[in-house]
Amino acid sequence: MLLRPIQFKNSEAGFTLIEILVVLVIIGAAFAITMPRFANWMEPGPESKARDIVQLAQLVRLKALQSGNRHDLIIDTDARTVRADFGSHVVRISEKLRMSASVGRDDRTTTNQGSIGFSPDGGSTGGFIRVRAMNTAKDVTVRINWLTGAVSLIGNGHAD
Repeated sequence: MLLRPIQFKNSEAGFTLIEILVVLVIIGAAFAITMPRFANWMEPGPESKARDIVQLAQLVRLKALQSGNRHDLIIDTDARTVRADFGSHVVRISEKLRMSASVGRDDRTTTNQGSIGFSPDGGSTGGFIRVRAMNTAKDVTVRINWLTGAVSLIGNGHAD
């Protein structure tokens, strides 16, 4: 049995380097065009931030009930934050979202900063915090009942 060397015909099997580079450029261009759209999906929307605020408000209310002292949820529309008056609990609102609030007025309230106080008996000073997406009609409201201190989430006019 004789072994013969394998001979390839001069055919165009496979891809040239230029063809591979062209395909990579097309894939890169498609990725660059679609990536900004996917980035918006990955950023927390108004619903997510409102849920974070609800959790923080419930934490502040619980702290007031447990400690027997008043505790406040502090809203700062300039700094775009909602925070507890204890610890380092802060919800930061993205630049792509709008935030507004309506709270009771006291000696610490300004046009850009206010607070919702929770008393040890379960009540609160009441108010609401609205988070809205810039480019859409999506808005979500966190409502805090002044009598019971109950925290609820309302999205686009419908209770969740």
